[in-house]
Amino acid sequence: MNRFHNVPNELITDTEGRHHWISPSISVDALLIVTGMVLVIQRSKAMSNPLLWCLPCGFMDYNETPLQACMRELYEETGVDIRELDILNTDYQRPHSLNGTALQFVFELRERPEVCIDTKECQDYKWFADNLHYLDFAFGHDELIRKLL
Repeated sequence: MNRFHNVPNELITDTEGRHHWISPSISVDALLIVTGMVLVIQRSKAMSNPLLWCLPCGFMDYNETPLQACMRELYEETGVDIRELDILNTDYQRPHSLNGTALQFVFELRERPEVCIDTKECQDYKWFADNLHYLDFAFGHDELIRKLL
């Protein structure tokens, strides 16, 4: 798999003890909203930030558009094929990120898709609305979800 850069990622810890990856690569996040609920996944023990929760996400590959990367990561981690769904609305965000360049795609769907997680990358998934404080999140995704809901 070809990445945009061969510069290694750097793990830093912020003043609140949270871990963040500084990367020259572009990452993408998929925010799926169905009737006010958001799909979040729990990272597997084998991944960075093990057992923390996040949006389906990952790095863009060479010769991919950001949207293609987002759709691929979403499918790889959850089995959700966004092309097969009836989408009410799509939005594209590009907020500042501690993780380098992070592009967020927001998909508002009519109904919940079937989710089948990849157990190499994910341990669990949940649909959440406003009770995010019960989960420990990676990548500041809880803050992003709160801003967008």
